[in-house]
Amino acid sequence: MKPGGFARLERMKGLPRLAAGIVLCALLKLAWTGAGGASPAGVGRWEEEIRAFERSDRTNPPPPGAVWLVGSSSIRLWTNAAAHFPGHVVVRRGLGGAHIREVTEALSRLVLPYGPRVIVLYAGDNDVAEGLTAEAVLQDFRRFVERVRSEQPAVPVVYSAIKPSPARLRWLEVAREANQRIRAWCESQSGVRFVDVFTPMLDSAGRPRPELFVADLLHMNESGYRLWAERLGPVLEELAPPRPERLR
Repeated sequence: MKPGGFARLERMKGLPRLAAGIVLCALLKLAWTGAGGASPAGVGRWEEEIRAFERSDRTNPPPPGAVWLVGSSSIRLWTNAAAHFPGHVVVRRGLGGAHIREVTEALSRLVLPYGPRVIVLYAGDNDVAEGLTAEAVLQDFRRFVERVRSEQPAVPVVYSAIKPSPARLRWLEVAREANQRIRAWCESQSGVRFVDVFTPMLDSAGRPRPELFVADLLHMNESGYRLWAERLGPVLEELAPPRPERLR
């Protein structure tokens, strides 16, 4: 054999393993995206915020039996949420820009250790805007519920519909379809509820109502949050009758 022939032969023997590795990586990526769009960057991009929550919780632990509002920036910015739900102890955990999968990853650190009474999720908005299909959003929500059930099987989960916003008008129909799929699945489950904030946020022409939003036309103003509270309030009253406890 010519000089260097053995080395070339060893490299050729390694090609099947390399090809298998490439295929495996592709399959893992496909599974992560739900066969329906772009994959999120992972919960690691909020590590600093999550650690800040954990430090705060060590000195001021969230009370057991609270209503937990979790999700993306619409939850993070709802700073007066507790005032909308008198009689409930309300705790918020919002990660700006998060997808449902990322909120699911953070559950074991931010929510589940504290014995929630009800978990309300708002996420899916960013998922759709970054390319996920309606079916992929549904499957991610199902995994969210499975994660809650794995540690807190009796805790009700409420999904607040993906909101329609003027800034994301191009994804309106995908959001509508995702909401419809999630609603149908929730109706087939015990202890899982769907709250429609999508429909009342549309005008008579079926377009998002700009008066419900701040200047960026993506995030809501007080009128938008008041509408959400009106839709969520009766469901919380049913699932977690108010207790005369001090609001958090």
